[in-house]
Amino acid sequence: MEILEEVNGWNLAAEERRVVCLVSRCVECGSREVVFYEARDRVFLALVAMMVIRLASYVVRFRCRRCGKRMTQWPPFAVRYGRYVKQVVLELSGAYVEDSKATYRGVAEFIGYEGKTEEIDERKLAPGTVWRWLGKLGKMGSTLQRAKELILEKRPWDDLHRQVEPIPARKYRSKKRKRVLTVARDLMRAERRFVELFGRSCLPGFVTA
Repeated sequence: MEILEEVNGWNLAAEERRVVCLVSRCVECGSREVVFYEARDRVFLALVAMMVIRLASYVVRFRCRRCGKRMTQWPPFAVRYGRYVKQVVLELSGAYVEDSKATYRGVAEFIGYEGKTEEIDERKLAPGTVWRWLGKLGKMGSTLQRAKELILEKRPWDDLHRQVEPIPARKYRSKKRKRVLTVARDLMRAERRFVELFGRSCLPGFVTA
């Protein structure tokens, strides 16, 4: 399964200290002396065959030798500060905004299994979780703009910027929420195109600490 292979590959790279820092210079002092510092345990939740599974993994910390600044890099399959992997966030969020009839409750209804024990976990994903995911994605307007610029530089004839169909009115109660849902939807579309063209995500995966 793709997500399991991705997690296992990342875990091995982290354990062998082979993860490459996404920034070449320290964000504090500009030094190039940024080195691997540590791998910290994290548990992420994934969706495999509509089952929720727990995946043990890591976030990686880098340290600047000159000023001591420490920087945290999240796995490429994760969303910053999120428990669910990016695959789940984008899949369920996309299901809501791309289907005019979809509801938050409808896209969130599934029962998972806990860990690898196949012990039924009766807790369900709360509909409000998908609402919050879209809220976070909808605030990444600058990320969306930059992704579109890079896509058009790579493929000037791309029609991504011309996909302007409106969000159904029943999905929002204010102009602000409409804007959030529009940005979130367009960002997820740009993400798919970005991965296709560049082989990596356009979503931010690096954060300082």
